[in-house]
Order: sequence, then structure tokens, then C-alpha cells
Amino acid sequence: MKKGSLLIGACGALQIIFAIYLFALCGVLFSSETFVSDLSAGFVEAFNSSPSLEVTRNGFLAIFVVLAFFALVLGILRFKQIKVELGEYYKSLKLVSSLVYMLICAGLFFVLFGICKEQGVLIPLILVAALISLIAFLVTLSAIIFFYIGKKNSLKPKPVSIIATADHYTALKKLNSLKESGEISEKEYKKEKGKILGE
Repeated sequence: MKKGSLLIGACGALQIIFAIYLFALCGVLFSSETFVSDLSAGFVEAFNSSPSLEVTRNGFLAIFVVLAFFALVLGILRFKQIKVELGEYYKSLKLVSSLVYMLICAGLFFVLFGICKEQGVLIPLILVAALISLIAFLVTLSAIIFFYIGKKNSLKPKPVSIIATADHYTALKKLNSLKESGEISEKEYKKEKGKILGE
């Protein structure tokens, strides 16, 4: 399986992990008064208002559920993309939705963590959400880069087979120069060499 496909799988897995983590945060919001009061305290000074614990809980529940739902859908779509395309390099644009979404999530959670930290409230759970989404963003970006490189390489004209050359020495010399110039890959070099030598 190509590296691009593995990275799509990693991207999908990270998005699903992120979704599960956000659903878990919803559970923490329901069960922990400390977590809710910390979130509430973080916004008191920043927005010059004093939200109640209930308003804070309901607001963040809504935000986390929506973010988790979209992360779950995008994660599942990434796995479907692998199954359908099996790593074809020309379909990388489908990854852009995941790239943008995870960047937005990373930004939101880092800002949220920063607001709370500025008010003297450290919430490691929010920082973890920011880090998971940032890692997912970087993995998705890597997948797009691999797809771009793969697409670029697949559009390169392939060298004409040099098996027809009668002289093996000349053919091998020409094959070696093609490899050194980067016109053919190591795999193609070995394959052609095997054909020339009759292996």
C-alpha cells in the first residue's frame, strides 16, 4: 500500500479518535462541576460577563457534540476513500476538507486553552484536544504532500524500454545513467536490469 494511503488511514483514525475524545469531554461536562467551573472562570474576565455553570455546560456541550459529529463523519470518509481509491494519487483534493477542519479545530482549542490560561485556569483536557487536532492536521498535510509528489511522478514520461539494445553493456550503462539522472526509480532500474540480464 502506498504511503499516501497509509497517511489517509492515519488521518481518518486521528479524526475518529478526536471525535471520541470530544464525546468523552461531553461526559466530563455532565459529571464534573470542577471542569465546568474552570471553563466558566476562564471566560469571566475575558468577556466581562459571568456565565452560570448551566449556561457554560450547555454551550460547550453543543460545541463539542457538533465538532465531534463532523470529525467522526470526516474520519469515516477518509477510510471510505482508502477503500475506493486504494491510494490513487490524483484524488488528493478530497483531503482538503479534513485539512481545513482539523486546522480550525486546533485553532479553536488552542484559543480556548489560551483564554483560560490567561485567567489563571489551566485545563489540560482542552490542551489535549488541541494537540490531537493539530497532529491530525499535520498528518493530513503530509498525505496531501505525498499525493502531490506521487501525482507529479506519475505524470513524468517513462523512459523507452532499452531491452531492444543488443549490447548488454551499453544497455546497462544507459540504464544506470537514467537511474542517476532520476528519470527512473530504483524499482524500475532493478526491473529493467533484470530484463536485460534475463533474470
